[in-house]
Amino acid sequence: LVGGSSLGGIIAIEIDKLLNNPKVILLGSAIGSSEINSLLLKLSSLSDYAPVKLIQLLTGKYDNSLLNMFSESDPKFIKTMCKLIASWEGYLSPPDKLIRIHGTQDLVIKCPQVGSEKLSGGHLIAMSHPKQCQELIKKQLG
Repeated sequence: LVGGSSLGGIIAIEIDKLLNNPKVILLGSAIGSSEINSLLLKLSSLSDYAPVKLIQLLTGKYDNSLLNMFSESDPKFIKTMCKLIASWEGYLSPPDKLIRIHGTQDLVIKCPQVGSEKLSGGHLIAMSHPKQCQELIKKQLG
């Protein structure tokens, strides 16, 4: 099995393209760039000009898990991912391979209307609801 959360789920999809795993587990992740917040996608084209280090310094001052992860990431990695995500071809395998768990209040990646288990939470659903995610994955795997 291969899986991941957020960008890790996108990377899991790319790994699956190479390995053809029996299942792909996505926790608060997208299967295509159309599911990503449209404002974030528009801003991605400006990533070459964005003062990422300054933005990281400012966001690191807030007590928020998502902002803290952003503030601690490599600025070059952030810029590269921002450029690539807008042109990402997405998930190409059969939908029955997917196990998707998503937060209904996710502001980064839209909560899919169909094909996912929904939990009341935000983007970091795997961190805020670890037990529920574990139970849903076990249920899906049988």
